[in-house]
Amino acid sequence: MQRRDFIKLTGANIAASFCGSCDIFSRISGQKKTAKPNIVIILADDQGYGGSGAYGGDPKYVRTPNLDEFASEGMRFTNGYVMNPVCGPSRASLMTGRYGQRFGYYTNEARWVAGGLPVTEKTIPQYLKPAGYSTALVGKWHLGEKGGRHPLDKGFDEFYGFDSSGTSYFESNIMYRGREKVSEHEYLTTAFTKEAVSFIERKHQEPFFLYLAYSAVHDPVEATEEYKNRFDTGSEDHDKRSGMLNALDDGVGKIMDALKRTGVDDNTLIFYLSDNGGLANWPEGNNGKLRGFKRSLWEGGIRVHYMVRWPGKVPKGKVCDEVVSAMDILPTSLNAAGLTMPEGIKIDGKDITGLMTATSPKPVHQDLIWANRHYDELKVRTAYIEKHGKWPPHGMWKTIAAGWVVRSGKWKLIDTGDGPLQLFDLEADISEENDLSSQYPEIVSEMKQKFIAWIRQMKSPLGWDQKYYQDLMAVQ
Repeated sequence: MQRRDFIKLTGANIAASFCGSCDIFSRISGQKKTAKPNIVIILADDQGYGGSGAYGGDPKYVRTPNLDEFASEGMRFTNGYVMNPVCGPSRASLMTGRYGQRFGYYTNEARWVAGGLPVTEKTIPQYLKPAGYSTALVGKWHLGEKGGRHPLDKGFDEFYGFDSSGTSYFESNIMYRGREKVSEHEYLTTAFTKEAVSFIERKHQEPFFLYLAYSAVHDPVEATEEYKNRFDTGSEDHDKRSGMLNALDDGVGKIMDALKRTGVDDNTLIFYLSDNGGLANWPEGNNGKLRGFKRSLWEGGIRVHYMVRWPGKVPKGKVCDEVVSAMDILPTSLNAAGLTMPEGIKIDGKDITGLMTATSPKPVHQDLIWANRHYDELKVRTAYIEKHGKWPPHGMWKTIAAGWVVRSGKWKLIDTGDGPLQLFDLEADISEENDLSSQYPEIVSEMKQKFIAWIRQMKSPLGWDQKYYQDLMAVQ
């Protein structure tokens, strides 16, 4: 349906007609007036760094044509980080643009014991909604549901998903639409995709913010027969895992198709990333060349897929090696929406628009810092099996000591909590095999002082055993 607006320019009323998605064309300049862009975050769960073709995945296990196309149409970051190697705290930093430690969110206990995200913390949709954005969360929340923490209390107009670490893909009993429980649904990855596509189709004529937080490829290991049968890896378990990833990839393709079909693709900024690294029980190469896995402060736990796409703004097929973080999504989104940064609150993320558009390819982070539980899964598992002759019990990682990391330029300093400090040159040694701490003691000292200054700005943990926090505070 067409309509007419009349724009007053230098005392003259000049008619400008527009249709469809409300594109406005000036009869004087002939150029399209800039509209607020749609903003989409697609978050995978437990997807390893090697979990796509774009990031070098093994085609025997990894078939991701849509993610590969996403990378070819946008920018792929090779040093993209989340700020925690487990899901809850990682999502807290993403949604707030802040270190979770600033408000006590060090571990998942903040959700399990303390209820979740503090109600005083402001999320991305709480900034965008007052600016005219329709907002929706589809998928996994995992930041709390009571006491003002429910997604509908945190800036989302719509919610279809669950608030937990994981759930069955076929028979979930914790799914909600808004505040009402949903009794039936199809395969969860497919259901989330359909809901997200529906939101795009219903809201494409106004600016929208969509947070599509898939539960794939988090346990339980469940795939439809269709997706499982697409693979023949020699292991039914691996066939299912590969099928889960393939279903996620199909979902990304359908989201891209919906944006194009509704005519808003060129005005949509999309971020794609995972909440943490992959698990050790996935096929070898799950995390590419990175050391460690989920729950680990090695690169395999915190360096993730990180891609952006914005046709006409982000150059196609570019690769950026600068360090970026999930915290950067909030300030970058506010900038894209034409909003100013909030006053009176410390936002740790940086606006990466210059990196994305290649207009300012300068580093945005001098340092990134982590402090939380560090669980070296393979090391602990191997030692436990050698001693007890069986796999360690689920949840053993909860008792592992605290660790911390500082990333400064090419350098990474890590304290695993069970040994001396180690220093790695990540440009030359992405797999963290060669400890250089004895060769560069001055760098070790300088980076340790950065951590000491940082941790003293942070709050004590919500839910987590305070003795681990005291260990962090005692670093000298």
